Amino acid sequence: MEEKADYMENLIQQYHIPDRIWKIWKADSYEDFIKNFMVTGKFHGKVPEKIINDYKIVERLLCYSYYHYPLLDEAFSKATRIFESAIKLRLKELGIPEPPKFESLEKKIKKIEPFTSPAVLTEWNKVRDIRNAFAHPEAGSLMGIIVLRGFYQMVN
Repeated sequence: MEEKADYMENLIQQYHIPDRIWKIWKADSYEDFIKNFMVTGKFHGKVPEKIINDYKIVERLLCYSYYHYPLLDEAFSKATRIFESAIKLRLKELGIPEPPKFESLEKKIKKIEPFTSPAVLTEWNKVRDIRNAFAHPEAGSLMGIIVLRGFYQMVN
């Protein structure tokens, strides 16, 4: 039994070793990583608590990406889903009915544009191509640092 415990301890310890790739980006410590790559959510007062709490999962995934770089992609994927949920929630709050058939996110954003920041659609358009790559991935694909700018465009 002790042998299994040692094995588990060694297994767990490997998850606490920083991913080597961050050295390329000059993140020589966890503090460097947080200072230069962490994207904390900055939400205005009208953002529902549900959305803010969901984004805390993204922040945690970003933190864990210091130890496992591919989690950066997972964080971005989660952030895009939260963004889409926020748009749907805003439509509901405004009493704008959802159509019975599929409607693009761009059309939904245009419907709420009079009630929100005029930059929402512009920022979403900057992120959309990357989001689509995540929605239809190829096995083994990794975007990594390429997606970092997209976080700012969705949450700040």
